[in-house]
Amino acid sequence: MTSRFGDALNAPGGHALYVFSRDAPGQGSTCYGACSKRFHPFIVKQTPQARDAVKQALLGTAQRRNGRLQATYAGRPLYFYYDEVDPGEVLAQGVTEFGGTWWVVAPSGQPLQQR
Repeated sequence: MTSRFGDALNAPGGHALYVFSRDAPGQGSTCYGACSKRFHPFIVKQTPQARDAVKQALLGTAQRRNGRLQATYAGRPLYFYYDEVDPGEVLAQGVTEFGGTWWVVAPSGQPLQQR
């Protein structure tokens, strides 16, 4: 999707996907409890299939504490922001909450660190 921050990943349905600065690539999620109620993990049954500018080689999964699989991109867990209802909304870009900052992510795998 194209956002005011640049091209960014989105899930089926057009909702923006975020990465969390506290999540180190390849280390899984640090967002649980109250954090996961505001930033919902992108839960999948298997590795998602790439579309548009998304690179299949960067897609993956990480197991959460409850055993469910969370989609990852470039090794970073992906999340939805709970308050975004309409496709294409980006309301949590650059928000610092739960000990880290939330960014939409570019098809390159880099967080779009613009506010």
